[in-house]
Amino acid sequence: MWNLGNLIFVVELLFAEFILLFNYPRKKYFFPRIIIGLIVLILVVSFCVPFPETLIADPVIGFLRFIILLGLSILLMLFCFDGKGGAIISGCIAGYAVQHLTYQIKTILYIDDWINSGGFLTEFLVFIIVYTIIFFTLGLFIRRHNYYENYHKIFIIISAIIIFVCVFIYRFARLSANDEITTLCIALYSITCCSLALAIQYIVYEMISLQISNKTLETIISQKESQYEISKQNMDLLNIKCHDLKHQLNHLNKEEQIEIQKVIDIYDNPVKTGFDVLDVTLNEKIKILYDKGIKINFTGDGKLLNWINDVDIYSLFGNALDNAIEALDKVKEKKKKVINISLESKGDLILVTIMNYYAEALKIGKSVILTSKKYEQGFHGYGIKSMEYVVKKYNGHLNIYTNDNIFKLTFSFIKH
Repeated sequence: MWNLGNLIFVVELLFAEFILLFNYPRKKYFFPRIIIGLIVLILVVSFCVPFPETLIADPVIGFLRFIILLGLSILLMLFCFDGKGGAIISGCIAGYAVQHLTYQIKTILYIDDWINSGGFLTEFLVFIIVYTIIFFTLGLFIRRHNYYENYHKIFIIISAIIIFVCVFIYRFARLSANDEITTLCIALYSITCCSLALAIQYIVYEMISLQISNKTLETIISQKESQYEISKQNMDLLNIKCHDLKHQLNHLNKEEQIEIQKVIDIYDNPVKTGFDVLDVTLNEKIKILYDKGIKINFTGDGKLLNWINDVDIYSLFGNALDNAIEALDKVKEKKKKVINISLESKGDLILVTIMNYYAEALKIGKSVILTSKKYEQGFHGYGIKSMEYVVKKYNGHLNIYTNDNIFKLTFSFIKH
């Protein structure tokens, strides 16, 4: 038995789901999969789910129909999109919230007899307008925040419960909708529930994730404080030892003198910036740089940054140096193993530029560079996030540029 009502509902639902899933990873042969899946789904929905209108009017049967049709749409999306099942299912559930919300907006508009006289054309226009708005707001928000990678099961479950309860109550409430006021109240209730479910699943989750991320960054930066104190003490101690060793060279044999001189050469020619905190930060990894054959070229006046907290300087440049060292470790050409750091004043701006070569392709998303650092497990990608957090703390801007295998990181601040 052909069921046009089922078909219209599924078409509306699929469009809503595509709006939210369009940025998700796709399986190989995506378009052939879509075509085959749609043909199968249309046949199943039209002929194998033959709920007559008289039976659909029953609240429980109507709710069961909704579950079946939603389940079929989920199977289609899982067949076409390549990603975590939970993220795809969450997009489908949210898609139903969008479809139901739009349907209720249409219901409110249909209270007006003149609009209602437009029939199918009016309904089509309502769905086009609302879906377009959803695409350019929620759809782009989901894309910008890579939700398919960052979803959370608890928020999906809460959202699904709200939607399912809303639909179940709606199926019963519409039986008593015999006047315009009741119809309006039921529609507004459904719109509120669907909007709340979408907000919880995406916006509230993103806000909480941001708070957790900021707390993590604060913890990392606070740990840098003790690291900075230790590094400062170590640098002071090394300077004293290098000075002492110079005076003891004459008392050693030639081989010992050569070995000791190598150590002195490493630690006795540190980077000079004119700012003690920056000196400590850049020279902390001087032995690592020496072993990897990496040089640092610094130009400018470090004192331009003396108004920034010592620990924040240590965190900012320490993370930048870590990223540069990791990238240069994979560069084969010796002449390219250089980190160029410049600090200059341009009008009302203080501009910090850090440049280095890189060999492997970088994956950049949401201002985060995904690295392969083994020691960052649990804090993956927090190097750039931490720098961004510090820069924003001082109302500055962080920018990343890549061109011809040159990585350029800039911090810009307004002069103090």
